[in-house]
Amino acid sequence: MNDRSEPYLSQLEAVDTKTLTPMVRELLDDPALNVTNWTYKPILGGFGGAAGPSLIYRFSGQCKSDDEPKTWSLILKIILARDEAPTDPKYWKREYEVYRSSLLDDLPAGISAPRGYGVTEYPDESVWVWMAEVCNDREQPATELWYTHVAGCKQKLSGNMWQRAV
Repeated sequence: MNDRSEPYLSQLEAVDTKTLTPMVRELLDDPALNVTNWTYKPILGGFGGAAGPSLIYRFSGQCKSDDEPKTWSLILKIILARDEAPTDPKYWKREYEVYRSSLLDDLPAGISAPRGYGVTEYPDESVWVWMAEVCNDREQPATELWYTHVAGCKQKLSGNMWQRAV
């Protein structure tokens, strides 16, 4: 693991059944299941472009419901604290605040975001965002047409958020 993850290792190791079970129950829409085991591994750690430093982990494991085994996975994004004002466009808690709010509940048609399953704040250290794992099912490399489509979706989303703010 990279050096920046070390202060968070004890917090990661403290993730337990009590933490995971409610999120996995919601993920699999099964209020009776019990998480039986899990593991986690870093899948990305970096600067996150303009957004700043973050660490991303994949938690996966098994659970049982009515003695039927099931598998599950969740993504944990740890966003490291930075000294920025909430009005800064690169504010480090921006994604955390979006997942805490209801902004993602009513997105325009054709636009989606990974479903959030929980957020945690470690004051002056980091914020954690638990979300659904999204797999890339594209068999072909992205084309200019695909990037044009994505840019149009982003523009549509920005307009939708602007209308909500006004």
